[in-house]
Amino acid sequence: MAKRQLEASSLDLLVDFLNTRDERRFGAHRQNDEADGDSLTSPAALKRWLVKRGLSDKAAAVTEHGFARVKDFRRAFRALLANDSDCAARSALDTLVATIPLQARITHGSPALVPASAGLDCALGKLIIAAIVAQVNGTWNRLKMCAAQDCHWVFYDASKNCLGRWCSMEVCGNRLKTRNYRQRIRAKTKRPEK
Repeated sequence: MAKRQLEASSLDLLVDFLNTRDERRFGAHRQNDEADGDSLTSPAALKRWLVKRGLSDKAAAVTEHGFARVKDFRRAFRALLANDSDCAARSALDTLVATIPLQARITHGSPALVPASAGLDCALGKLIIAAIVAQVNGTWNRLKMCAAQDCHWVFYDASKNCLGRWCSMEVCGNRLKTRNYRQRIRAKTKRPEK
């Protein structure tokens, strides 16, 4: 279990970022306080999020252009998680990633990939590096988006066989299975008897 926790922790920051867009529309989430489920509602909100996670200092400014870029990055990343064969999402993410300079350095005697600039590019660079590290250590395929149409929460699939489809089997998985069961029962009761 410790290995799975360690693998999951390497993606925590990226998962947290992607879930700043909360599309859950069931139960208590139906009354989401944030504007349209988005906790990044302004450059100031983005700055608070970055500072809280150690991705930026309090003195750094977040411009409207930078704010829009971060939201484009999040939108493309979420679209790719929703459908990994989405060519438009892949192209949009490739275009955005190409604008973030990264460089290889020897840090504490070991090679490391680090952001090559400051500000928002540095923060986005750290998110990109988290994705690259996940690909290298084999945890990338565990980053998923919940299959429930009224959820789409990004989660780390800790299941042994890596076949998880829902952020929570007890909530989203159970709701879907209950819905399917009720549809089957309704279909059986509507059949004309012979």
